[in-house]
Amino acid sequence: MHRWIRAPKMVGALAVLACGPTGAALAQTPPPEEKVRTFEWSVEYLGDVIAVAGAGVRNSTFYLDNLSLTGSLDLERLIGWKGAKLSGQFLNNLGGRPNEVAGTLEGVDNIEVADPAAKLFELYLDQNFASDRILARVGFFDLNAEFYTTESAGLLVGPAFGIGSELASTGPNGPSIFPSTALGALLRGTIAGDFYLQAAGLNAESGVPGDPGGINISFRDGALVIAETGWKGAGKLAIGGWAYTTRQEDIREIDIAGDPALRRAFGAYFIAEHPFFSGDEAIRATSAFVRLGVSEGETTPFAAGAQTGLHVARVFEGRADSELSLGLRAAKLNGKARANLLDRGENPAEAEFGVELTFSDRVHGPLRLQPLVQWNANPGGIGDARSVFVLGFRFGIAFGQ
Repeated sequence: MHRWIRAPKMVGALAVLACGPTGAALAQTPPPEEKVRTFEWSVEYLGDVIAVAGAGVRNSTFYLDNLSLTGSLDLERLIGWKGAKLSGQFLNNLGGRPNEVAGTLEGVDNIEVADPAAKLFELYLDQNFASDRILARVGFFDLNAEFYTTESAGLLVGPAFGIGSELASTGPNGPSIFPSTALGALLRGTIAGDFYLQAAGLNAESGVPGDPGGINISFRDGALVIAETGWKGAGKLAIGGWAYTTRQEDIREIDIAGDPALRRAFGAYFIAEHPFFSGDEAIRATSAFVRLGVSEGETTPFAAGAQTGLHVARVFEGRADSELSLGLRAAKLNGKARANLLDRGENPAEAEFGVELTFSDRVHGPLRLQPLVQWNANPGGIGDARSVFVLGFRFGIAFGQ
């Protein structure tokens, strides 16, 4: 979950890159009621050059990209449907797979996909009630845009900083997150100002137009149910929990027919972020985040995961869009995952670790550049594997209305 690919709702939690208004435009600002558009859209292109070194293989360089087209339609202004909005997002992903060389369990790039394709990523209807204090949503949507998200981790490229791997690795083909969503419904309420409570239920098996299996609305594998409550003001403090309504496949044990045994799949997480220096014009405004997640340890290789880091905005005076971020991650393997590694003749580690440092700035108009470096220890959960270094360069361009 990267802030650049969460356009217009991203979410994100994520910023949309667009050219700012000119002084002349500001001088002719229309009345507030004219600023609300019936239709809003954005286009964003990300390109990553990723070089992988270490892991006992020859150095390899990859190019991968993500094209995102998003739009939202205000149904209240269009047809008088009060509080309703229809939103959608289309993705096209191409390019290489650097993690096939890096060999990490958690991945190294959040726009890497197993099967390059063009697809409809999201299409959902929002309905607001009670002066926008209650939101109901139905359709295909990214659960990580609303759950298990920390805004101050949004610049980091490593996938684990978007959503914890102990949840991201569950389900028949992954939960409703990038790059494929699932049909579901969400309900969120704001309580006493900055406190909120939200819950969602989504098809356990993801599938949208453009995926090999096409759209999936069968719910034959049950549903993923997730809930989160917390406080969101100057910072954020929240806890959440998730579970599948039907049993999921065990990663090691089999039944008498030789098929994977079925187990209850569930987990919980805690997230917190806090600003140290803040303000719209503050130089080097800094925030920190901490995230902890656990799972039942039978249907996913991960018993627990943790991420922490810092985000610094306006790093340089006079460079309002300059950003710096440092992130550390750890993914603890469960006993069954380590036993599987032993069966393969590997020396299992207790956990996989990683560090990422990245800087981003808008250099001209909508063009943003972002160099990054990663260090990954115990890749693949193998204790005697060589550390993997990743050098990367991301560029993005976006515009919209």
